[in-house]
Amino acid sequence: MHSHRSAQSVPVFVSEVERFCRLNLARLIGVEDMARVAKMNRFHFSRQFEKARGVTPGRYLAKLRIDKASRLAASGELSVKEIAAQCGFGNGNYLCKVFRKNYGVSPGTFKVLHGARQAT
Repeated sequence: MHSHRSAQSVPVFVSEVERFCRLNLARLIGVEDMARVAKMNRFHFSRQFEKARGVTPGRYLAKLRIDKASRLAASGELSVKEIAAQCGFGNGNYLCKVFRKNYGVSPGTFKVLHGARQAT
């Protein structure tokens, strides 16, 4: 998720925004909310965040969400609806769509494929 840049060179606003995202992942937050945390307008924030991290804020947030969803799916402990709620996807159908786009399989199939590997 992080670019090759060292932690020392990351502007404070980036660290604050990343923390906000991790703490609020279950909420339906977006780039506008991230910009508000950074105390910048959306356009300026997006440019500065991408300059610092090498990825747009929207893609950063989407990756955080799908990474957490894949960990939860592999654990096999939660339903698709519960995973969607914990990761800010809004509903299970949208999570399934994003999951298929990223992994080529549904969360249930992902659980079978990747959960079994973790158990061994």
